Amino acid sequence: MKKIVFLGLFATMLVLPVMSASGQALEAPDQWFTYNDKGDGGDSLIKLRKNKETIGGKEYLVLSCTGKVTKKFEYGFIGFGIRPDGEDLARFRKAKGITFKVIGDGKSYRMRAESTKVTDYDYHGKVFSTKGSVTQVSVPYSSLKQEGWGTGVGSFNKGTLVQISFQTVGQPHDSVSLKIFDVQPLN
Repeated sequence: MKKIVFLGLFATMLVLPVMSASGQALEAPDQWFTYNDKGDGGDSLIKLRKNKETIGGKEYLVLSCTGKVTKKFEYGFIGFGIRPDGEDLARFRKAKGITFKVIGDGKSYRMRAESTKVTDYDYHGKVFSTKGSVTQVSVPYSSLKQEGWGTGVGSFNKGTLVQISFQTVGQPHDSVSLKIFDVQPLN
């Protein structure tokens, strides 16, 4: 009996750090990934650190992206994202949009809501600006637009959301410095 109770408590201790009673979505660092223009012949570089940091007295998983964007590929880019699953995906699909906090380098970036309806990477998204201090960004799904270089699929359908990503805008950029944290459904 003691072994069962101990194993139950041990399993709970392993699982709870990944989940949060306060609704912190997407807190598992290993779920986040990076991408760049190498597949298109580019040589842009990205580094993503995923660490717990205390900001404003609260601890968050902070995604710190650094790198550079070149024009070796004419439309050079770097980005990072997550493919939510299970309960997280259901919460984002039920929401009115996505909200997150950002600390940046003064450049603009694009939040992308990636959908099964889009097959050519012209995902729906919204450009946001950054500054050196914490900024809350709220992106209603109704404000998302495709960039227009791919096949138009109409308005964003939140029921087809599969991935959330953040990407540079424009090129070249000798340096990129972006922190994203507290990514949540906007209700």
